[in-house]
Amino acid sequence: MTAMGDRPLAGKGVVITRGREQAAELARRLEALGATVYPIPTIRFEPPEDTTPLDRAILELGGFDWVVFTSPNGVRFFWARLKALGFGAERLARPKVAAVGPGTAAELAHRGRPPDVVPPEALTARIPDALGDVRGRRILLPRTDIAGPELAEALRAAGADVAEVVAYRTLPETAGRDELIRLLEGGRVDAVALTSASTARNLAALLGPARPRLERVKIVCIGPATARAAAEAGLKVDLVAGVHTLEGLVRAVVEAFRAVPKA
Repeated sequence: MTAMGDRPLAGKGVVITRGREQAAELARRLEALGATVYPIPTIRFEPPEDTTPLDRAILELGGFDWVVFTSPNGVRFFWARLKALGFGAERLARPKVAAVGPGTAAELAHRGRPPDVVPPEALTARIPDALGDVRGRRILLPRTDIAGPELAEALRAAGADVAEVVAYRTLPETAGRDELIRLLEGGRVDAVALTSASTARNLAALLGPARPRLERVKIVCIGPATARAAAEAGLKVDLVAGVHTLEGLVRAVVEAFRAVPKA
């Protein structure tokens, strides 16, 4: 029976793999549409083992033209060090600030420093165009330790002087493995919502030999980088959100079940 009306996910079990700190908003949106949500984090976040490079960058913020945040976590951990050093949003008065998407922008606004630029599409690849002419500009990228090189390379190719610092570490979370396998074996999981490349890779690693249990489960990704990582990890991707935000991901989960009868 297909769910109708304003609860199109009624009767559907959806696993979300975000870190515990970020799961609540996505869970709320899915539950509002009738889903039974199972939070099984496949990643967790920690401060850098050595904060010296990040602290030095914060002390030198006046010498940067741009600070570019590529995730809400980047904002949170950057702000933790900002406060630890006795500063606040005023420290970002001189450089312009860019956010990769609305979630990151909201984190910045919440802390009193709304971004000057947000790309029209929430993709890291769209940031260079959004910044405009960066020739000779100094740009700070506070990011996770596992961030890819593409953004920094693109900005350098455009003539920018780019400084990359680790604002936080992304680590595998394995505590939920047994619960996830029980849910899959019990037929209680209809979909998995993946919000980042790291959640995709770590989901595959978490399941290991049990990965075939996902064959009848719809895997929905927030964007192309996540989908690419999922496919490379051997996961079957059913749908990629057209808009790369939490709202877009939720819409894609609904779309994945549209007109598909429940077995």
